[in-house]
Order: sequence, then C-alpha cells, then structure tokens
Amino acid sequence: MRDYFVSSCVKLHVNYADLPFNADHDENVAQRVTDRISEALGQAGDAYAYLLPSGMQEDTAIKLKRRYLMDADTKEAPYSVLYLRMDETLSVQTALSDHAVISARCAGDNMLKALEEARRVRQQLAKTGLLARDEEYGYLTAYPCDAGTGMRASAVLHLPMMHLARQTEKMIKILGEKGMILRPYSGEIGKVLGGLYVIENRAALGKPAQERAQDVIDCAQKICAAERRCREEARQKEDVAVYDAIWRAYGIAKFARRLNMADTLNLWSSLTLGVSLGAFEVSEELLRDLWELSEGKRPGEADEMGNPDILRAQRVRFLLNGGN
Repeated sequence: MRDYFVSSCVKLHVNYADLPFNADHDENVAQRVTDRISEALGQAGDAYAYLLPSGMQEDTAIKLKRRYLMDADTKEAPYSVLYLRMDETLSVQTALSDHAVISARCAGDNMLKALEEARRVRQQLAKTGLLARDEEYGYLTAYPCDAGTGMRASAVLHLPMMHLARQTEKMIKILGEKGMILRPYSGEIGKVLGGLYVIENRAALGKPAQERAQDVIDCAQKICAAERRCREEARQKEDVAVYDAIWRAYGIAKFARRLNMADTLNLWSSLTLGVSLGAFEVSEELLRDLWELSEGKRPGEADEMGNPDILRAQRVRFLLNGGN
C-alpha cells in the first residue's frame, strides 16, 4: 500500500558551457539546446515521447507536475520541450532557467537508484557538448543554490496525523536548521492536500550528491517514524476526531456524486489512514485508483462526453461497493 514514504525524485540541472544561460527566453538558444539533447537521447537507445508543454492538455500537465517530471514554472519557458521516457519514470526538459533538467523518480525510498538513473542520462547529454562545470564549485547553474552537484533530491511523504496534530510546523523549523525544506505537496504555502508533504535539500554545494540524497532519505525516514507514532497514539486513544474524519471520508467516497482531483486526493489520504488504523478495509485497487484519479487519470472511456468530476465519483463508488 502506498503510504508514509510515497516516492522519491532526483533532479539534475545541467547547462552547456558554450551556450548562454538564456534558453528560457531566447528561441535560437533554446533550439540549439533541444537539438543537442535530442541527438544525445537518440544515441542512448531508450525510447522517449516528445512533448510540447505549451500545448499540453491540462490533466496531462497536472499529472507530470505532480510526478515531478515537468517543471512547475513551465509557463515561464515558452520554448521548452519535454522528453518523457516511455516508462514515465524519467524525463529531460529543455530550455528552462537551465538548459536542461533531468528528473528521475522511484517509488518509496529508492532515491539512490533515481540518482544513478539521472547521472547516466547526464553522461549521455555530455556526449553532445561540454557541460558547464568548475573544478572548485562543480556544475554551474542559473541559480547559485543549485550549483555544485546541480541536484535537488526530494521525497513525497504522507503525514496526515502529523498534519492534524499540527506537528509539521515544528518539523519545518527543525529541518530548516538541518539545511532541508519541508513544504506542502500542493506547491502552495498553507494549502495541504491529502496530508502530503515534500522534503528536499536546500543546498547543492559542499557535499557529494550521494551524501546529499542520503541526508534527505535519513530525515524522511525519521519523519515517517514520527508519523507512525502519532497514528499508534491515535489508535490506542481511539481519537474521536480522527475516527470521525476518516469515517466521514468513507461516507463521501461511498455516496458522492462529484469528485474533483483535490477531493479525490483527500479521500485517498483519509481511506489510507483508515486502513492503517484498522478502522475499515478497502481494496488495494481502490486506493491505487484514487491516487491515479487525483493525478489526472481519465476516469473512464466516456469522459470525453461527460463531466469528469461525475465520472470520477462513479468510478470510486463502483470500486467501494465491490464493483456493483
């Protein structure tokens, strides 16, 4: 069951040494970058889909952004191209503030595997041009905070009990002192969806990438341990507020006639928490579908002709009622 340490992502920011750092607003530079990356990936042997973020459907964009495979600020980069590997666990996006961002993701805490995958692709990109790198400072990037390893390592954590107990605010301060950032998965300050948070490294300079990634993993695992303790305490006390919230969510899932993507993510969180506390049982298929529907998965073949919120609720009811 997807819970606690939900997923890991590693992003590597890279630039070509002989090209200006302005591909995000210079079409000529952007095209030169994209040509090089297209050539490099074509030589690698992996299959990639060629996508234009500027013309992408909204549900596809939401899904890719939530999976950290497309930059959240893509609207500010009109010449950007996204190369999405066919297994949808790795992407290379061009012409952002940096020439390219390589994003690799894995389920759970397998962040070092994601780092290995991203590094392999970076080596491929280096075959079509010298990468901007300084012997003392490491990889050079548009923003100094990304220089050095050029890496942002992040983990998505499911922390519904810590959120309800308002313990995440204290955790944000503690992690800040350790050089980490803890923020809502929604990307909006103060807006928490599904009890989900993201932890990532603040600095990319001073330590090797593998050590930075391991620091994120270690902190994330400690936070997950604290979440487990919070849940066990709520279970032992039979916390009325908590059990009321998860049973209300169960009722909404069973009878709702409209569910938008945010509603669905909140239901996924509450039902996952309910299963964890032993309050009720729901199928793995339901929890998996709730997660995928919250990311923009089409709720059914008929959704081209119907309201997706209505069809999403129909799909959830169908699964919760045993397919009846």
